[in-house]
Amino acid sequence: MKKALWFCGLLLAVYGLGAADFSVDLNAPDGAIKKALHGSGYMPTISNQANFNGNDHFKALNFTYSRTHDQALANPGQRVVDTIFVFPLEKLDPADPGNYYFASTDYLLQNLISCGTLPYYRLGVSIEHNLDDHHFNTAMPQDAKHYAKILAGIIRHYNHNWANGFQMNIPYWEIWNEPELPKMWAGNMAEFNEFFVTVLKELKSEFPDEKIGGAGFAKLNGGSAGEKILRELLALCNAQNIAPDFISFHHYGYDPQGALRYIGKVRKIIDEFGFTKTELHLNEWHYNIGFEWKKQSDWEKPFGNGGIDSAAHNIAMFAGFHDTPLDVSCYYGAGRSGGFGTWGFYDRQGELNRNYYSMKMIGDLVKNYPARVRASVDVPNEAVAPDFAMKSIIAGSSPDGKNAMILISDYRGTGEKLTAEIKGIPANALLQVVRLDQENNDLEIPTQFADGILTLKKCAPGSAVFLVKISAK
Repeated sequence: MKKALWFCGLLLAVYGLGAADFSVDLNAPDGAIKKALHGSGYMPTISNQANFNGNDHFKALNFTYSRTHDQALANPGQRVVDTIFVFPLEKLDPADPGNYYFASTDYLLQNLISCGTLPYYRLGVSIEHNLDDHHFNTAMPQDAKHYAKILAGIIRHYNHNWANGFQMNIPYWEIWNEPELPKMWAGNMAEFNEFFVTVLKELKSEFPDEKIGGAGFAKLNGGSAGEKILRELLALCNAQNIAPDFISFHHYGYDPQGALRYIGKVRKIIDEFGFTKTELHLNEWHYNIGFEWKKQSDWEKPFGNGGIDSAAHNIAMFAGFHDTPLDVSCYYGAGRSGGFGTWGFYDRQGELNRNYYSMKMIGDLVKNYPARVRASVDVPNEAVAPDFAMKSIIAGSSPDGKNAMILISDYRGTGEKLTAEIKGIPANALLQVVRLDQENNDLEIPTQFADGILTLKKCAPGSAVFLVKISAK
């Protein structure tokens, strides 16, 4: 880690009076750091692997799952994942292994597993951004039962050894993606609901122990229209006596507190229909202030998708997920800008950006400090538009209890320093502080800890992230 420059890294004195911004008690267990809340919407690509191999960068993130949606777009020239590429002619016999093309997807998923991450398989197709809304890959399947048999062949191949296949133990199978969007589904929602329920029933009849659900809703993001769509699908599931194993939805925005509150509302809607065992997945999410910033000059500014606001937002969301009923989370993008538009982990020059380093911090916490300890924000969050400033904290300890890690996010904070009261630090423990800000991705700064208070200095007002490690001698 780089050493801080003195003019930027000198810490101010500890607050003389007043409460600290945060408090942590290393001796107070608080459940677990949930691995399933650290997932990705990306995996290392294979179509250009000889020129750019992202495996090592990806391994360091310690993602639990990677959702396969849009992998056909991230791997140009490769016939991967999407049903249209795995089984090109819908009219053929799904019982014949010779009608499937698995080779490219086999390699893609094996490569992912070699990085320590399990696939989360989206059954269906990637989005089509056609100017005039022509549907090719996203056209409605002609026969839902026949299509379900095709999907069953895919599940059978990857989890049940069929057709020279595997036992990959893929934990989730998602039916379709964002069906409310014309670029993802050619029909209306009533037609989609019938399709979904038919496919779900067919698949569960063969695979009762596989977790199958969907449908990656795009409009379930705070408005009544999205909630109506969800209710209509759940009502049909009830009428057909079939329960989805999970409901998945997406969120893009820059109000983390609002997004976290809404997770509870979605859970409540699902429970209203009696599906209390149905998991809740936020399997696409990303900071997004809007689409005006997409010009190249804005990409790396604090408010851009590659800026520090995005990185601080990531920590705030992950920390907040732990106090919601969310079961699984997948961060969308996480790849190269060329493959995922402006959602990736690399800047326009191909260098790792702040989003990458924030996710690496989370991955470190998930892998090495899995026992959650009590940590709280002691200064109330106001989270008022248009800034939605928010302080967040999450902390964990190593399995042997000798070491601990604290992650702190000051999302759009206007102050120049933060304080944290930390209890339970072993005598003579070593403290290390790393700061992530607009100017530095991985900067170790001097540590000031006195009378139980840790003071964290920012270089400037605005967003910042701090990683604190406590190691017993």
